Amino acid sequence: YNAGYKEHLSVVFHPHFLKEYNSRWFLFGHMDKGNGIILEVGNCALDRIVGDIGFVDDISYIAAPKERYLHYFDDIIGVSKMPNDIPIEITIETLDQYTHNRILTKPVHQSQKEVKPFDTTGRITICVIPNKELMGVVLGFGNHIRIIAPDNFVDIYKTELENMLRLYE
Repeated sequence: YNAGYKEHLSVVFHPHFLKEYNSRWFLFGHMDKGNGIILEVGNCALDRIVGDIGFVDDISYIAAPKERYLHYFDDIIGVSKMPNDIPIEITIETLDQYTHNRILTKPVHQSQKEVKPFDTTGRITICVIPNKELMGVVLGFGNHIRIIAPDNFVDIYKTELENMLRLYE
């Protein structure tokens, strides 16, 4: 497996769940990465599987606990979720009517709530675990939104914007 186009890994994977996100397929399951590193829920992008896939006969299949994936994706956008992360409420200020309506009609997440209808600005909240997919979604709104809470996520967002701006100096 080529995790993030870094060095190749050989893993023992017990597949549980297949999910599509953003036109890519991800396989979720119990993953033994060797050296004592075991992920109860690991994910593999199918397009990153390299080399031959072998079958191991001398170990027993480890099934997912019943209903593990029933609500597993409820608190994230996309597929990235670290163990023990908890959702936070993020407040997004919309800066134009078009973007406000676009977010209302194409929700960012199922937890989304409109907390201030648009007049000169609007406000929408989502309750999610921050991850790379969330960052990609909010960055996609460009200068049509502003993240206003919580402060720690505002700081992460601002740092990402500053790093992007430095590419053009």
